[in-house]
Order: sequence, then structure tokens, then C-alpha cells
Amino acid sequence: MIQISELIKNERERLRLTEDEVAEKIGIPRSTYQYWEKKTPSVEKIGRIEEALGLSKGYFFIKQREFDEFDETTSLLLNDNPPDKSYLEKRRDGKNNGGPAPPESITQ
Repeated sequence: MIQISELIKNERERLRLTEDEVAEKIGIPRSTYQYWEKKTPSVEKIGRIEEALGLSKGYFFIKQREFDEFDETTSLLLNDNPPDKSYLEKRRDGKNNGGPAPPESITQ
């Protein structure tokens, strides 16, 4: 599972911002922001970071879920033991944590 703190750092780097620039936008010391990139901050603080980076509310939680679903699918595809039929049926029906159905190539 990817940590939100890692996603925060990745997004800052993608936007080509320094830790100082983000900390200044939020109004906190750089050392505090650095800590947030190492240890996932509270939901309220995550919202402040999203706002400072111009992202929609919940952006990091959505990204985390996307990464987790990708990791799960990749693990299934690389595993020598195919998943059992009931797991695939749950995925196809969207009953596995509300996630999307797997590609048809997995279920055949």
C-alpha cells in the first residue's frame, strides 16, 4: 500500500515545487512540511496540502486507492496461482470494496 506521504512528495516533485515553496503556501515551517512528507499527516493537514498545490479535495485519497487497485491487479497477473472464481465474480460485479471489475482477459 502506498503511503499518502509518498504521494504528497511525488506530486510536489511533479509540480516542480520545492519543500520551501509548499511550506510557504501553507504557512508552516519547512521542517514541518518535511515531516508530513515522511509521515502521513492528518486529514485536515492533507486538505491544506491539496489546497496549496491546487488539487481537488480528496485527491490524495483517490490516488492512493488507484495505486492500491493497480498493485492488486498486477499481483494477480504476475502470480502463478490464478485467483479463484469467486474473487473474480466479486470484482466483475463491483462488490470488492466498490472497485471496478477486472479486465475481461483476467476473467476468461
